Amino acid sequence: MSVPLTVNGAIFNYPVNFDTNWGIDATGWAQAVTSGMLQKAGGGFPLTSEVDFGASFGLKTLYVKSEEANIASTGIIRLANASTGLVWRNHANTGDLPLTTDSSNNLLFNGIPIGSSNTLTNNHIFVGNAFNVPTDVAMSGDATIVASGALTISSGAITDSKVASGAAISVNKLAALTANRAVATDGSGFLTPSTTTAVELGYVSGVTSSIQTQLNGKQASGSYALTNLSNVAAVSADVSLNSHKLTSIADGTTNTDAAAFGQLPAQSGTITNWTTYNASPGGFNSPSGQAYWRRIGDTLEVHGYYTAATFAAATVTLNLPSVTVDDSKTSTMTTGGTMQVGFGSALQNSGGMADTLAIFYDSSNTSQLYVTNSQNTSNTSFARRNADTFFGASTPTAITFNFTVPISGWSI
Repeated sequence: MSVPLTVNGAIFNYPVNFDTNWGIDATGWAQAVTSGMLQKAGGGFPLTSEVDFGASFGLKTLYVKSEEANIASTGIIRLANASTGLVWRNHANTGDLPLTTDSSNNLLFNGIPIGSSNTLTNNHIFVGNAFNVPTDVAMSGDATIVASGALTISSGAITDSKVASGAAISVNKLAALTANRAVATDGSGFLTPSTTTAVELGYVSGVTSSIQTQLNGKQASGSYALTNLSNVAAVSADVSLNSHKLTSIADGTTNTDAAAFGQLPAQSGTITNWTTYNASPGGFNSPSGQAYWRRIGDTLEVHGYYTAATFAAATVTLNLPSVTVDDSKTSTMTTGGTMQVGFGSALQNSGGMADTLAIFYDSSNTSQLYVTNSQNTSNTSFARRNADTFFGASTPTAITFNFTVPISGWSI
């Protein structure tokens, strides 16, 4: 007796052993199975209801496509841009939570954008919206910004209420007023330059009381004879006579009295204070010491000392302090073109030997003097000496010297 088999809702009486006339039934079943089966070659396989794989196993596949048009070309789950998306049930089981996209290709969860766009309009900034999502907006209000990052404060944006009471704004941030004028306020209370100059304002510096009151208390102008100064307070600062002079002064009698002009000793020419300078002795390697000069009328006076440990094959010379010798006042006093203008001494530390030095001028060089202890072979002039042969190349030596010479451009 045949067995009824259902294929896709159709019943076929499938034959068993010893049945007869079963060919039609077997052929119908085979055709139904062949046309309704899922084959390796793939193709259309429309279902008439859901397929339930049970609670034990799932479906293993490379990808799943939506039946919508224009679906994604890659990915495991391939949906269209108009798709209802991937949908979860909310926690309270009261609604669905879809994951979709919008027209700007932003990912939406339940209609709310998530993440941030990878594009930003020129000169715009990202600002968090009500959903805490970065949003492309134009900067506005009190300031604007450009793509370079430069922030520009809008005209009129800074008002009094926006400046902190303790801002301590520097005066040089305000508009400049007329230079070197005292500052006053006008009828509206704004700063304005007055006609009083900074110099005139300085005249009242140090005032401790009313100037007018002080003026009223001063002696009226006129000529007055000083008859008794015993009540005058002791002077505690310099007194200026404004280029005037005291006349009819009696001769002083003690060391605290002023001296009358006739009591002063006669003095000729200009005498300056001693000034240090470097005479840079020639032939001295790394010299140590100092020289001092002063002017007496038309004459330069110098004294000094120098030491050195080693000496070079160079003439022993002494430089003058930025002056030159007045040769016109020395030519008549020279012998063989040289003239002694001073003296000195040399002490060799190693052997304790001392030598007397002659400081001489040579008319061929008006900016230096020479040091020697001998004359030339003709004994008519002084001979120049090299430091290494004079003192010894490696013999520590100290020299002292004094000399006076007339200087070009100086007069008595």
